[in-house]
Amino acid sequence: MYPSPFITLLLISLANAQNEPEPIRVQHRVVHPNLPITPWSELGTVALPPLHSISPLGSPAVLILSDTLLDDLVQFKVSVDPTIEGAMYQVALDRPGVTDGVWPTSVVKACHLPGSTSAHLTIHFSSSGLPFAVDHFVSPVPHDGSCPPPDTLKSYPAHNTTITLRSPRQPPQPELRTPPPLTAEGEPMAPAPEKSFLQKYWIYMVAILGVLYSVLVYTIVVLCMSIFIRPATKEDEAALSQICLETSEAGKSGRDVHNHPALPGEVYALPYVNVPDCVWGFVLVEKPLETSPPSDESVVGYTLGAIDSRAFEAATARTWWPPLRAKYGSLTAPLPTPTDQKYIKSIMNFPLASETQIAFSPAHLHIDILESHQRKGWGKKLIGVAMRHLKEKGLKAVWLGMDPRNKAAASFYGRLGFHTFDGAPEGVLGITVEEWENKWENR
Repeated sequence: MYPSPFITLLLISLANAQNEPEPIRVQHRVVHPNLPITPWSELGTVALPPLHSISPLGSPAVLILSDTLLDDLVQFKVSVDPTIEGAMYQVALDRPGVTDGVWPTSVVKACHLPGSTSAHLTIHFSSSGLPFAVDHFVSPVPHDGSCPPPDTLKSYPAHNTTITLRSPRQPPQPELRTPPPLTAEGEPMAPAPEKSFLQKYWIYMVAILGVLYSVLVYTIVVLCMSIFIRPATKEDEAALSQICLETSEAGKSGRDVHNHPALPGEVYALPYVNVPDCVWGFVLVEKPLETSPPSDESVVGYTLGAIDSRAFEAATARTWWPPLRAKYGSLTAPLPTPTDQKYIKSIMNFPLASETQIAFSPAHLHIDILESHQRKGWGKKLIGVAMRHLKEKGLKAVWLGMDPRNKAAASFYGRLGFHTFDGAPEGVLGITVEEWENKWENR
């Protein structure tokens, strides 16, 4: 036979009631060593939560004040005047079955109570759950702890008292140490001598010295190296062709995709130093010293273009493409790669600029820089030289074509101010001289 649900709930309620801790009765009084002992009066009671919920850092609780508190405070004033030197206000925790002489007690000067506005009570619990100590404070009090002037001590106030409950903190665990190793004779072994600073950190010092040496060498090279921009000439053909090859695959080297590595330069670079009148070009040159002979120069970048794209198309059709068509038209060895075939197709039928491009500007440009000299500001300098040259020639804008796969180039042109324009084919960007000057020259 099973008990009814009502009986089960009743038993659970009784068990919980037995487990709930008893409230703490807080007593208080005012005493003076030269006056009769004042009896304790109840300040109030503190309802306790489950003991396991009390934190070592402090848990809040509520003090329910006694109904006789105000009468007790008046009686305290009659029994012990707060102006008397040596008067003390005591707060204690009532321990049933224990004489009040061993109650946990906290004491403050009675003269501090009349001028105070709040009080705080902290009750400490043992690991078994018994309250074993109490701390009582009132505020404000003078910094030196002295009593205020007697004319301000009128009566004992009923404070707004806050309560904090604290469980015991666990002591730190002892640190166990391994005993030192012993010799065969039972003597402690002497520790190994400590290494010197050099013995400890020599490998880091070598690494730091290596880095400093590399920085020093690089600095010397940079300081001694002279980099400048000059007009492109026919003598630059080999360098122009090499740079064009090294940047032909979306900004990366095209050496591995060509059996005829001269093709990129023959299509996109060399015409601009061979066709007369309508073309222009500038090269980025590096040489060891400004006083070094021209033979020591290294061309590391270029910007090339045409002032009149239609005139350029006509001139190349007359003088540049026919020899190349003869060279590559019946080519069999080495066998052209698919990338070679793309360039050969352009030679056989070079694509002309659209009317939209010509309407935007008759001028166009190309720019390529070796990877070792990219992201150092030289691209912007080359474009700046080109824009000033075009302005001197009376042009108001310029356009260029780029490989849509070259995301780095798209970002570069975007930063400089190049943009698409109405009717422009994919990969064609343009900028006006006014836009360039407003962005870079007039700042």
